[in-house]
Amino acid sequence: MTISRGAYQPDGNVKNNKHRTDNFINFTLIKYAVTDHFSVQSTPQIRYAWNGHTTSSSLHFADLPVELQYRWIDQDNASYRPSLTTILGMTFPTGNYSNLGRALDGAGNGTYALRFGLQSQAAYNVFNHALRVRVWGVGRQPLNSVNIKNISNYGTSLGYKGNARPGLFGNTGFSLEYGFTKEWLLSFDFVYDWAKGTRMKGTDKNAVYNRRVTGASHDIQLAPAVEYNWSPKIGIIVGTALTVNGHNTNDFVQPQFAVMMLF
Repeated sequence: MTISRGAYQPDGNVKNNKHRTDNFINFTLIKYAVTDHFSVQSTPQIRYAWNGHTTSSSLHFADLPVELQYRWIDQDNASYRPSLTTILGMTFPTGNYSNLGRALDGAGNGTYALRFGLQSQAAYNVFNHALRVRVWGVGRQPLNSVNIKNISNYGTSLGYKGNARPGLFGNTGFSLEYGFTKEWLLSFDFVYDWAKGTRMKGTDKNAVYNRRVTGASHDIQLAPAVEYNWSPKIGIIVGTALTVNGHNTNDFVQPQFAVMMLF
């Protein structure tokens, strides 16, 4: 669930929202190992939003990401060598984004987006307990512009007709996991999200033509969590992600709960 605390302004200050918009988001991470080094991953998402005036008309599927991951270098704890994995994939525009009945029904951006990145991880013995360190950097490049009409996920209203092309966006960060026992772990994530502006052009309900580029944005998130594993194949994680810095983006707290299962 995402609880909005306001919005970061262009100067980095936070402006509180009189009627905040909160979201419930369900992520289901599905990863299939084709070989020891090659895997396919997808993360379907379902969203529901509400504020002081209205709600989403129903649950909505977001855009669907699919990634191919190949591990070129295996992790070697004895020599402190980290693994190295490349990521290549596509985001498919399965979420609503244009001609919406309500602004809160928006769950996608309408574009196909190329996904690419690197990730690396290693485990170390610290005070006779395992510390896993993971770092990553990923980018997403929208490949097409989209036609938008009326209320849309791009902030347009009734009577608008035009075109939008989102810019490059992505994130980078690191994750630490420290195992106190075989069952209990503490984790901490640091995430830096960034996005270039969106180019928009079109006419409003008064047939006035306008052309603009929305401002670039960024946020910094911290995400502490506690993890418990009943076995190597099943566990749960409970934590919270929150923004601590940003501009032109939302300021939020995001309580999180996940169940992990291996088959």
